[in-house]
Amino acid sequence: MANTQQNPRYHAEGDVLAHTQQVIQAFVKEAHLFDLTDHEVELMYWTCVLHDTGKIHATKWEQGRWRAKGHAAASVPIARSILLEQPHLSTDDRETILRLIYFHSIPLVWGLQKSPTERYKRIALQVDLRLLGIFTWFDLKGRICENPERVMELAHRFHYEIRPQIEEQLGTFQSLTSEFRTKNRMHKNALWSAANASNFTLVEKLLASPSPIDSVPQYPLLIMQGGTVEEQKARAAQFFPAYKTYVVEALGPIETDKHSLAGALRQLRHFLSVYGRSGQPLAVLGMPVDIKIQSHIIEFARGANAVITFEKMEQAGDPEERMIHPWQVHKLEYLP
Repeated sequence: MANTQQNPRYHAEGDVLAHTQQVIQAFVKEAHLFDLTDHEVELMYWTCVLHDTGKIHATKWEQGRWRAKGHAAASVPIARSILLEQPHLSTDDRETILRLIYFHSIPLVWGLQKSPTERYKRIALQVDLRLLGIFTWFDLKGRICENPERVMELAHRFHYEIRPQIEEQLGTFQSLTSEFRTKNRMHKNALWSAANASNFTLVEKLLASPSPIDSVPQYPLLIMQGGTVEEQKARAAQFFPAYKTYVVEALGPIETDKHSLAGALRQLRHFLSVYGRSGQPLAVLGMPVDIKIQSHIIEFARGANAVITFEKMEQAGDPEERMIHPWQVHKLEYLP
């Protein structure tokens, strides 16, 4: 990071390492200003240390200046590899840190764009806005930039105005997560459809209502990603011996346009239709990392009345840069 340059308009303090060090210093100096538990202090520390690691790959000299497009997403696989070397951190701890890293640029970028409060609801279901707002304070304190008063004003507005409004309307991230877990398959499908369409008025109504009776025949579907296919097969055999397995080798590196994808999904469709109709528990192994292919498979399975559990095995060097929305499946688990 010491050799990765930054745009002096936003980072006159120097390279990425200099910025990271200043963020950590701001964290150490001002963490007491926020109501952080000891556990949250550690999560915040790792977020400060790792949030810009992706800049070593994303930084490019373009149009006469240094730019780091997509550096937040590029930081996720690097951060995951380092966090996996910290055995005292749980999978939930790592997930919290990685989501803070993935979304860490949004308060500043959307603030500069003068985005309406409603827009921030898109991420309220995916990341703890309270922790994100606190980290934003340290991130912006740890830099020398043009108009620092304006920048800190944006941090203050996000944490003390926008976040409370969203939490008053939708609830905290913890309450949203807990409430989603209590809903049945049909209710979760409706919540995901509303959230995916950014219809948060409907999201609020659905969260406040009891789950309807779900009398549609359904079956459990386990989708596994991460590790090798052989490792997935071993886990399925050990923990899900009754599940009929399908390995998504046929999908491979395919084009993501609708026609080629539809052709590649025919075998999977047949598998789900034949066995799922009988109520047989199913497992799909070797899930492609490509987010578009993932979404097509998940949505097809949802339409086939599956109750979807998505298991992701964490591994060093994981190429995943986009994080699955926790409401896109009925149950999301990260495995060490």
